[in-house]
Amino acid sequence: NRFVDILRGEGVDSLTAGQITGNKKLQWLEQATSDLPLGGGGATRITDRGKEQFTSAALRRVGENGARADDITMSNAFDRIGQQFDGLAARNTANADQQLLGDVQRVIGDYYGLVEQPNRVPAVTNYARELFNHLQQNNGVLPGQVYQSLRSRMEETARGTSNNEARNAIRGLRAAVDDVMERSIQANNPGDLGAWQEARRQYRNIIPLERAAT
Repeated sequence: NRFVDILRGEGVDSLTAGQITGNKKLQWLEQATSDLPLGGGGATRITDRGKEQFTSAALRRVGENGARADDITMSNAFDRIGQQFDGLAARNTANADQQLLGDVQRVIGDYYGLVEQPNRVPAVTNYARELFNHLQQNNGVLPGQVYQSLRSRMEETARGTSNNEARNAIRGLRAAVDDVMERSIQANNPGDLGAWQEARRQYRNIIPLERAAT
C-alpha cells in the first residue's frame, strides 16, 4: 500500500490491521471491539499512538517539534514563520508587475462573485485598496517595511475571522503580495530565495494543519 509506505516513511508506524489493509469491515470490528468492556482497547491504543505520530510528522513540515497541534504550538509556529518573512522582507523590496495586478483583481472578483454586497467584509476591499495606494505612493515599489506591516495585518485578520469567504480572500491577497515579493527576490537578491521559499513552504503546510486542529 503506497499510502502506508508514505506514512511509515514519516515515522507513522502505529497502524492497525484495518488501517493497513483499508478493510472497512476490519476497521469497524477493531473500533467495536475496543469499545467493549474488557475489550482491551488495543486498537484504540494503537490508533492514539498513530494520531500522535501523524501530528508529529505534520508539525515537522512546518518546522515544529511536538505531538499535539494545540493553540500554543500553532501560535508559536505562526509567529516563527511570520518572523522569518519579516527578516527576509526587511532587506528586500517588491516591484509591482502585471501579474500582481491580475492576481489582486482575480481575488476581488472571485470574492464579489461569491458574496453579495451587503454581506461583504470591508477588510477585503480595504486591504486591496491599501496595497495599491502604497504602490502609487512609492512609484510601483512595495518597501520591505510596508510589506511586513501589510502581510502581518492580513494574516492576523484572516486568522481572527470566522467568515470563510473573507478569510480565503484576504489570504488570497496575502499570497499575491508574497508572490510578487518572491519574484522580486528571485530577480534582485537570489541569495535569499531559498530561505524565502522555505518560509512559504512551511506557511502553506500550516494552513491545512490549522484547519484540522480547529
